[in-house]
Amino acid sequence: QVKQLDHDHGLEISIGFELEFTLSPCNAQLAYDAASRLPFDDLLQAIERSLLENGISIASSNFEQGTGQFEFSFSPAEPLRACDQIIFSRHAINHHAQKFGVTASFLPQPVNGVPANALHTNISLANTHGTNNNPTLRQLAISIQSINDALAFLAAPTINSYRRLSTGQFGAPTANTFDSADKRACTRLMNDYLEYRLPDSASNPYLMCSALLFSLKTAHQDRKNNVPAIPSNLQSSTRAYRNNSDLSR
Repeated sequence: QVKQLDHDHGLEISIGFELEFTLSPCNAQLAYDAASRLPFDDLLQAIERSLLENGISIASSNFEQGTGQFEFSFSPAEPLRACDQIIFSRHAINHHAQKFGVTASFLPQPVNGVPANALHTNISLANTHGTNNNPTLRQLAISIQSINDALAFLAAPTINSYRRLSTGQFGAPTANTFDSADKRACTRLMNDYLEYRLPDSASNPYLMCSALLFSLKTAHQDRKNNVPAIPSNLQSSTRAYRNNSDLSR
């Protein structure tokens, strides 16, 4: 798909992930505060060193809303490499967490009422023809919007995923819209990239990104008429995926 997009449309695709996870037990009761990192500082440094030694550079490491919740953001990379980074990083986080006697969770909704773990996916385009890519990003946003109920099967693939989406809390998207600032929107259309906010940390990045690239291949089809709601459960997204013969084949 990457080669075809380059050949047919002169597009080079880069994907950057924001991987959220929760470490427990955690006695600190701080969120969005540098002090929330202190109980896990040695562990996080060990993870970051392991990733760097294996050629994976973290663009930023942030403390998040939840107690013991953190986010690793990765610089945009070629799609396959970006997905490889997520799989390796999950293994590295789990491995080092066990060594330090704590548990790392990538559950979308680890506990009811606490911030959920997302895998926000940022797509940027480089046009080999030297033209402006903003119209293509907008077309991609429209294409994602039109098949988002089927995409949810891959972006939110577990029953637990819909515990995250059903709350509408802590930045979980609630509307199948695209906007530049509203974090309730499923897709944020920025100046030079698109942020897809539906995926969670339990998703398979390879399958999910493959579906997004499929959306990009069909983005020239301006399908505004069909704007489905974000599915409320896994059964609904499964049905939508199976009914989309182009995406599921």
